[in-house]
Amino acid sequence: MTEIEFSNHENDSWPSDGNDHKDVGIEHIFINAKILQFLNNDRISLVIANKGMGKTLLMRVKHKILRDRVKNSTGSYIIISGNNREIDEPRFSRTMPQTGYGDVLFWKDLWSVSIILSIICSMNADGYIDKDSKNWHLLLKAIEHIEIAESFKEEIIIHLENSIRAAPSYFLTFCIHSYSEKEIVKLNKSTTRFYSAALNHIQSSTIAMIDGFDQALSEAFGRNVNAWKAGQTGLAKAAHSLFTTSRHIKVIATIRQEAWAGFVDDHREVISGKSLILDYTDAELKGIINVAVIKKKKKKSISDLIGYEFIENAYLNIKEDPFTYLLRHSSGSPRSLMHFGKAVHHLHSPDPSKRMEQIRDEVDVVAASNISEDYLSGQKSNFLRTLTSQDRIKKLLKLIPANVLTRDSIISINREFSALIGIPEHESHPFCDLINIGLVGKVKQDIAQGGKYQHFRKPYEFDWSGDEIPNDSGIYVIHPGLASSITRHRSIHMNKVNVIGNDQKWNTVKRNDGSTHYGIPKIFISHSSADKPFVEKCLQLFKEKMNMLFPCEYWYDKHNIFIGESISERVEAGVKESDIVLLFASKNSLLSGWVEGEWRTKHKREIEQGVIGVMVALIDNTSVSDLPEFLKGKLSIQITEEDMQSQIQELVESAHHNIVNIIDSRL
Repeated sequence: MTEIEFSNHENDSWPSDGNDHKDVGIEHIFINAKILQFLNNDRISLVIANKGMGKTLLMRVKHKILRDRVKNSTGSYIIISGNNREIDEPRFSRTMPQTGYGDVLFWKDLWSVSIILSIICSMNADGYIDKDSKNWHLLLKAIEHIEIAESFKEEIIIHLENSIRAAPSYFLTFCIHSYSEKEIVKLNKSTTRFYSAALNHIQSSTIAMIDGFDQALSEAFGRNVNAWKAGQTGLAKAAHSLFTTSRHIKVIATIRQEAWAGFVDDHREVISGKSLILDYTDAELKGIINVAVIKKKKKKSISDLIGYEFIENAYLNIKEDPFTYLLRHSSGSPRSLMHFGKAVHHLHSPDPSKRMEQIRDEVDVVAASNISEDYLSGQKSNFLRTLTSQDRIKKLLKLIPANVLTRDSIISINREFSALIGIPEHESHPFCDLINIGLVGKVKQDIAQGGKYQHFRKPYEFDWSGDEIPNDSGIYVIHPGLASSITRHRSIHMNKVNVIGNDQKWNTVKRNDGSTHYGIPKIFISHSSADKPFVEKCLQLFKEKMNMLFPCEYWYDKHNIFIGESISERVEAGVKESDIVLLFASKNSLLSGWVEGEWRTKHKREIEQGVIGVMVALIDNTSVSDLPEFLKGKLSIQITEEDMQSQIQELVESAHHNIVNIIDSRL
């Protein structure tokens, strides 16, 4: 099931909106077991999905099935519609207050009144109501007793007397635009008599289909997230309540998964049992795009469409499956994948190497645009607690130096970011925002198969609590689409070992010297314990500045040697796995014999050959002349208490330059 048009016109683009599809027969969409159950089973009344998952097209397919059922049987389904639309798509005509309207029961009651009024008007227009009957006069009297301004009652009577159809959203938006929240609450509480009279008229099966209310709420209520959630969950409750009240009333509606995620209600489990939650496995997403390719371009698969069995990842020098390549650059929805299909299907360079480059460039451009403009700044903008404006988003992206981050680097970036936007650091949580919407992932342990893997939240895993606080030893990965967007603002360091993407393995490579590496630079801190207070002060400042240039991991005896471990073995392993050794040279460290001892003997050759980079920070007035001969030719910078800021900055810039060169040569 996906949002894609299958047209006979070769030049037609692939639309990303379900309303653009011309063919909505079941044979034109991707089907899995859950979708088939929804289409064939009238028990399911709610479709829960993120944007871009295909809910609008699915509603249109369901509508066609119901219409065909009416035509081919003696059943008396009355499909409620207004303004000649198949499905009610609510729209507000003006901006609404940015506070209030956050009560689920308010919306549930208003939707219930609006749906019943729509059904009565539709039945009356189709001649199902006897206006000479006692029930008709009871209905008119019940309308008179509704506690609301006369203008609303007059509007109802006009529709009934003139047999005018009206969608449920017509009455709902009429009330919202015309009356205050308190006035509508009064209306909702006065409808018991009206319900009783109206239900006497509804003696045949009726179906109302409502889609796109999430978009209407977004446009009208802006950042009033409480109204956005309550409006949709109120609709879900109304659909459930009406069906349990009368077996003749069926409401099929769509709501966003984010609204459902925040829904706490005694009937949640029951409503969930009558709902279709649209989510897809990677295999199903591949099926979706392959169906599109077959129908649209008469090709067998995405590989057939682009003309390659593999996409060459020039950066890591590996070959990737084309679908996997597209998927990891997407937001994980069918719509985002369709954007790539639209972009690459027209590329026809006769030069295979140029066409491959064109495909990579096109995917990069589309990914950057979709993730930054459509997903981050559009679809998910109302759900972000810190990244609440384009300006804030841009400021953050300009600070991210690499597509793989450490916890320390996230803290440093946030510290700089919070200062830029003028809020306290403890109130700034941009990376929690990005983790929650799946644009920053985490490296996790694979308990089932061993090793580690990358996990990005999928669209349907959104959580309103937003409490994904980075842990102590975490490695965090930037979504490829977001990384592409960042490169529009600055250059960043790309991990040279791992392909970034959801469920991708987190790999390590073995280097020529036998050490292992997963693409994050490692710095070994060599010092004398007697100098620890001063060294730790320098190291804190060094890390803070280095985090903004190239996030690294650090070997420091205070954190890397535990009780019972062999100090010499741990040190040897630490040096071997490091890309740079930062030596804090002092009278204490030089007199201790540590530099001249086992460490130098074991690693002198690697140092001389440049396999291990060495930088020397001279402290406590130690000079270059005091160093051992094999270190005198290495870069050294004097660090003093008075000029520590500028001296550490110089040390960081040199370390950054050396690390880039060493990483390039060793990986």
